[in-house]
Amino acid sequence: MSLYLIADGGGTKTEMRLISRDGMVISKKVVAGTIPVPSGIDASVRLLADTAADILSSAGVSAKDIDRAVFFIPVLWRYPGIMDGLFPFKLEVLSDAHAVLWAGLGDRDGIAVLCGTGSFAYGRYAGKSAFAGGWGPVLGDGGSGFALGKAAIRLAISAYDSGEAENAFAKLIKCHFSIKDLDELKTIQADKNLFSTSKIAALCPLIENEAKKGSQTAFEIIQSAAHEIRSLTLICTQKLGIPRESSFKIALIGGVVVNNEVISSIYLNTLKDTFPNAEVLCSKRQPIEGAADYLLSKS
Repeated sequence: MSLYLIADGGGTKTEMRLISRDGMVISKKVVAGTIPVPSGIDASVRLLADTAADILSSAGVSAKDIDRAVFFIPVLWRYPGIMDGLFPFKLEVLSDAHAVLWAGLGDRDGIAVLCGTGSFAYGRYAGKSAFAGGWGPVLGDGGSGFALGKAAIRLAISAYDSGEAENAFAKLIKCHFSIKDLDELKTIQADKNLFSTSKIAALCPLIENEAKKGSQTAFEIIQSAAHEIRSLTLICTQKLGIPRESSFKIALIGGVVVNNEVISSIYLNTLKDTFPNAEVLCSKRQPIEGAADYLLSKS
């Protein structure tokens, strides 16, 4: 029986699966994010290698039984041969953008927009491919869970600095980070476990809840993020040469849109207004499923 290893990594988590030729999941494991920022290249490689070894061991499978492996890991794919020699099977490290595109659109033309801890747009059209975003939390990631969480924090600390009465965002942020005063944010930033990108992105459902309660501020945060997603998509269409008025597919994918109906609705409506003839959808398929589709299509 042909056996394959696939992995999809991101800022919050990494999922690895052992699958058969028909796509059946034999074993899987979810570990911490393997994007090598800020943990470093070596830490990412080590975690991936250890996770692969754990999966093979738990399934009672030898590394020699694996026909092929493809890991879709942001940033790490930019280091050719970084995992060469670790296993006896053929192992490729590709951009997570490929897994996202296959999860959202399969082998069809169009644009997939990731809205997770980070964000990017990746598309293919008439034999070309194009990418926009993916700059990480320091330089970009507009419209991502991290960006939404950071916007809420910035509003809260701006009000705090101005001496305004404590608002709903200040209260939810204090509760989220288990602090008694917003001023403590200045100290917990030194602890990567307490103040990580994934922890900030986890504010997303709290912003969603405020929007459901009718908070205009929450709606404004989400609307601003939606315009960032619009910009990424627009840049991608321009790179691909897709006329804005043409009929093509746009798939939103990732936890921000899958798990938050208000955010999803605003993002979808913003894209539909911008691209009136496009088929805009929210895909509930996970990038790891796209990773499997990609590998099996090439095997």
